[in-house]
Amino acid sequence: MLLRTARSVKNKACEVEAFFHSVLTLAALRLRCYDGGALIHYRKEPATHMTQQSNAAPPTLLPGLTGHCEVLVDEHNTAPHTGKLSTPSMIRAMEQASQRAVLDYLPPEQSTVGFEVNVRHVATADMGVTVVANAELEKVDGRWLYFKVEVLDGDRTIGVGTHRRAIITLPPDATNRGGGDDDNRHEL
Repeated sequence: MLLRTARSVKNKACEVEAFFHSVLTLAALRLRCYDGGALIHYRKEPATHMTQQSNAAPPTLLPGLTGHCEVLVDEHNTAPHTGKLSTPSMIRAMEQASQRAVLDYLPPEQSTVGFEVNVRHVATADMGVTVVANAELEKVDGRWLYFKVEVLDGDRTIGVGTHRRAIITLPPDATNRGGGDDDNRHEL
């Protein structure tokens, strides 16, 4: 598993240190806080040696596919100063749900990597609560995949937004396609 750390982003009301699990390089990260919520936008560009040569998506990837990721809110995925689910942890769950929506429909030598997330963190989730990230594939454009994502605590929306992923061909020695049942926690 490759972890890349983004630089701390500071705004008058917020500070976030985000950990990104991917085979991509981070191009930009912005955080804007307002009214108790956070608007996050980050874009990562695929590493050129990892991208698929063909622009065609597998024919089995059709809009409507869904994926889910359950996360127990605990000390590993909360913001230390609030004890609530952190925004980077919420985004990670959204990315994993998106990966899980399509992974079973790709050939074994392929996977996906996230490169754009646009989300709003609209409510808090307390420690001890299990939240569910849901992703729905909305559009397939060649190797580009467009998802609608949300994180729920029961009927209450914690986060909502969109996410884009790219289909890649894995290197021959790859041992993990991502999106599996690995531990959904990471520390801030």
